[in-house]
Amino acid sequence: ALAVDDVISLEHWVAPSGALWQMWVHWARTDGRAEPVRLVIETATTPATKDAVTGTWQPGDTVTPLGGELSPLNATDLRSLPLAKILRDARRNITASSTARAKGDKTAESRRHNADRAKVYDRRKGKKISDDELREVAAIYREVWALRGNPVDAVAERLHMNRSTAGKRVMAARDKGHLPPTQRGKASA
Repeated sequence: ALAVDDVISLEHWVAPSGALWQMWVHWARTDGRAEPVRLVIETATTPATKDAVTGTWQPGDTVTPLGGELSPLNATDLRSLPLAKILRDARRNITASSTARAKGDKTAESRRHNADRAKVYDRRKGKKISDDELREVAAIYREVWALRGNPVDAVAERLHMNRSTAGKRVMAARDKGHLPPTQRGKASA
């Protein structure tokens, strides 16, 4: 379930072609966590300004871009867009500014609001894996390894996770002693 949030972050990016772009990232809450739901990419224009009353970003004058001319967004520039880094940095900036505001707010309601926003935008923490789950991973791994199959693929299939996650669970099972250590380039169970 999505809930619209009042946060729009502004990020800048210089493409390999040298064009300067600005990205407006619109955020919404889904299952208690803020996620990007809309991304607008445009030629960077005169700098955006922050509204003193609402604290939201307002676009600059779109007639005169920095450097003079509008830049076309080409496929090469778009493929090089470091989207994960931009979103990670935006999330970090929102969390930091909300935390700072919460500490400086005079009213309890305002402090609570900004502390809640900081928590919602904070980076995701990994799921703690129980010892029972790691034993199950090890059992599947040993069973399939004995049959000369691909144990990581089997863990992924049976536990309904992607292969990368399955590989990390196998490593965690080894770290906890549920599977023997391996030698580089040699599998073992």
